[in-house]
Amino acid sequence: MINRVVTGVVVIAVGIILLMNTTGKLPWDVWEGVLAYWPVILIGLGIQILFSRWKVPGLALAIIAMLVLAVLDPFGLGRQPLRHYRFNPRMVPRRIITVPTEFHEKTVEVPLTPSLTALSISADFPVCEFGLRGDPEVSSGETSLALQGTLRWSGVEPRTEVSTSPGGSPGSGETAALVMDAGGSAGANSAKYRCDFRLNPSIPTTITIDSGVVTADIDGSKAALDRVEIDGGVVELKVKYGLSGRPQTLWVDAGVVSLEVTVDKECGLKIQVSGPPLVVRNNFSQVGLVKEGDYWVSPNYSKARTKLDVTVSAGAGNITVHRISW
Repeated sequence: MINRVVTGVVVIAVGIILLMNTTGKLPWDVWEGVLAYWPVILIGLGIQILFSRWKVPGLALAIIAMLVLAVLDPFGLGRQPLRHYRFNPRMVPRRIITVPTEFHEKTVEVPLTPSLTALSISADFPVCEFGLRGDPEVSSGETSLALQGTLRWSGVEPRTEVSTSPGGSPGSGETAALVMDAGGSAGANSAKYRCDFRLNPSIPTTITIDSGVVTADIDGSKAALDRVEIDGGVVELKVKYGLSGRPQTLWVDAGVVSLEVTVDKECGLKIQVSGPPLVVRNNFSQVGLVKEGDYWVSPNYSKARTKLDVTVSAGAGNITVHRISW
């Protein structure tokens, strides 16, 4: 029975990774990472021999571990050119020659007009590093801005547009939209993109990121982040929330996720996680959250002035919550 379950998990894991490969959510060189972790097979074989009496499927578990490690790639082995690692009689590793990546950059600004009441940020990149923090002193000379920062890229220059449109209801002001898109460009899959933005805390903001591999550090402790939505094959996200006095939503859909949420203790918190319970780990009970049906809820959720609703869908990974006082 155990062997059948573990074998099924192996087949499912391989299928998920291949699906993310073919859909562009995960680069194909993840399989180099699998080969880089080959010593795990010896560990699995040793476990299988040691616990043969209990029929522990050590080899199958080792394969699962290799797949997970390759996707998470904590040591960066999958990013190393394996063909350069060869043995020689003196046991001296060959020198690896790497070519520095040439990055280009440009300044990104969104003007703050009297009629502006909301900001939308959208990014569609194959590989993305995204950084954002609230800053009440965002300006260009004597002109106040809703957003200011730099966009860096290697390879293909992304399309970047800033536009404004009327709000959803009469008299609700205007919404500014910053759209950054590298999809459909030749060679985009080999390019990398880095965003480093400062956000005016007075403007409620929505962030949407669609990327194969996402590394994001979003400091909203001094910002009004109404909604953060991230869709990616591999997502590593650190996000901080303060007391904006507004409903806030965090939505993450990933094959593999590493999520760290830091939130003020006075903020009401509700979390829903979809994924294998033993593969998507969390510390919710350790920070005082209580299980209510499909949700983990903080005791102060119903009475809190600021609420944060978190929804995570992932095949594997780790979710950590910190509740502190800013």
